[in-house]
Amino acid sequence: MSLLRLLPALALVGFASAAAAQDAPSVDLVALAFVGFAEGAQVSMGEEPTMVHQTGAGTFEGMTNGALDTTLTVAETTPCLFDLTFTHAGEIFRVRLDLGLVEAIAYSPGGSMGLPEPILPYAIELAGAEGMAVRPLDDGTTEPLDNTPSLATSATMDQLQAAATALQEACPTR
Repeated sequence: MSLLRLLPALALVGFASAAAAQDAPSVDLVALAFVGFAEGAQVSMGEEPTMVHQTGAGTFEGMTNGALDTTLTVAETTPCLFDLTFTHAGEIFRVRLDLGLVEAIAYSPGGSMGLPEPILPYAIELAGAEGMAVRPLDDGTTEPLDNTPSLATSATMDQLQAAATALQEACPTR
């Protein structure tokens, strides 16, 4: 299973309009489009929903049953190159996304999967050049990740797609 599949995805309550997506910093759009983290979001990383709180641009905390158990930091290291560091239950996952290599981002519903309402599963399909999604390794190399990650969030498909569209406008394919 890819690390991107392990990353949860978010529910962004009140992030409904495309205009709001276009006004958000790119690091926040990446958090929404690929992981689903945003202020007030609900995501599924287990049996109980995780409530997301944004602590700064590209930085988030997740609380499950009132206990902090998840963090996400998204950094834009160079224009359109994003490093994501996600911790959950003591494990650390790192992902590098090069949005300049992404040609298309599409979402499709993933069925109910017995998730608590209002959380729904989505599949993400990334089209583009090799190296658009990789896992940085400790030795300085990277390994490719699956181009079809999934997420479970309370965000609507329209909200996810608005964030993806704003990112693609900000980071055209090179």
